[in-house]
Amino acid sequence: MKKEILIAFTFFIVVVACATLYVPRKSDPQESPDPVPRNVTLSGTYTCLPLIDPSTPPSGECVFGLKTDDGVYYLVNFGQSASAKEQFDRRAHITAEGFVVIKEALSTDQWMRYTMKGVFTITKLIKVSN
Repeated sequence: MKKEILIAFTFFIVVVACATLYVPRKSDPQESPDPVPRNVTLSGTYTCLPLIDPSTPPSGECVFGLKTDDGVYYLVNFGQSASAKEQFDRRAHITAEGFVVIKEALSTDQWMRYTMKGVFTITKLIKVSN
């Protein structure tokens, strides 16, 4: 009788251990990008976005972006004030508030060939240094 109880208990432990290993776990929120736009303040250099594949022939156009102080690129959208981009010189350092939509949440693949984390829509310009 003790042998059957020991076998049953061992079997139970093995089943529980296997089930624990195969239960899907909730991922860390910092690991999976959040598709919901979030408000941020970013500082960086106003520049053209680099292409992911540098062997792609350049089109001659500059897709305006922001290279943050920590080296992350964002496409810049001036929203309602589209003429605001004319006030910036490339290589100007700016600090601005706005919201970011990550690249994976965009509804178009138009921007997928550029190195960028997402689209930064500027809602308030805080500082511009040329």
